[in-house]
Amino acid sequence: MARPKFKINEENKFDAYFWCKHKIERAGRKGFSFADDHDKFFEANEELSSVSLLSPESIHAWCEKYFAERDWKQLQGAIRAKKHNRKKSTKTITISEDAWWILHEIAEAKGMTLSEVIQTRTSKLSPAEMRAANQ
Repeated sequence: MARPKFKINEENKFDAYFWCKHKIERAGRKGFSFADDHDKFFEANEELSSVSLLSPESIHAWCEKYFAERDWKQLQGAIRAKKHNRKKSTKTITISEDAWWILHEIAEAKGMTLSEVIQTRTSKLSPAEMRAANQ
């Protein structure tokens, strides 16, 4: 499929594998780009189960076989978010499902994390709008 812009390595292999596993489990709900191809989905699911979790090369090979460009961008964003969250303290917020889907769609289209979408969109507020939001 599409050529990756990065390589799965020792540092990110667990994040990559578990992200793929999670996506496979929810493929019917906007999972991978091949979610509507049932034969390919079952093949990918079965093959992922046999991928060695300890081998970044085997995880990367699975991704190369099944990923479209959109999937690579999502994986890269997820790995970037995990790495960022490990380095920086984070906060948890509760938002409506509709709000989450809006942020998710923007993040997916832009190849960003949800936090990056919020930060870039709110950084465009004027100083007066920021003061009003803080009151």
